[in-house]
Amino acid sequence: MGIFLIFHALLKLKKNDNIPFKNQRETFRIIKDQLMKQNNNIDALYFRSLEMEAYNMELNEPENDNKYILEKILLGINQSNSYGLNYLKPAAILLAFN
Repeated sequence: MGIFLIFHALLKLKKNDNIPFKNQRETFRIIKDQLMKQNNNIDALYFRSLEMEAYNMELNEPENDNKYILEKILLGINQSNSYGLNYLKPAAILLAFN
């Protein structure tokens, strides 16, 4: 039950424009690492996706327009399956290209 409260709080954190994306990403990374230490890999995967989403937002900030092109491409590809949370999207893409 406690983990759902953390999810709810972090979703509010993610939507708050006053907190820089770098700080949000660091918060998600710390929680993910702690969950992995406890062998709670299912919840850690969710926080990994939040971490990657915050990183994507950080890379898309105006000061990073012409930087980190390779990272933007890799995150775009990784976003195709919601950073590991959705396996139906890549399966549909594979079937579409066959």
